[in-house]
Amino acid sequence: MSGCARRAGFPEHLLNQVPAYLGDALPAAVLVHADLTADHVFTDGGRLTGIIDWGDAMLADPYYELIALYFNCFDRKEACCGRF
Repeated sequence: MSGCARRAGFPEHLLNQVPAYLGDALPAAVLVHADLTADHVFTDGGRLTGIIDWGDAMLADPYYELIALYFNCFDRKEACCGRF
């Protein structure tokens, strides 16, 4: 099971149950940009005005977008994106 979950302090007996519990679960698939970085997102006065370069777009879990946003656009600032 995930090292992240262990570091967060989840009990081992619960972590061992996760694969069986989620075994049949299908991730949500939505259209994601898949490359949301500062040079692809345009804003004006704090409002989103455009997104360019959809060449990497795909169907995926919507959380897929958060990694690039967190590291690139939000410069790892938890207040902008929350902790995940």
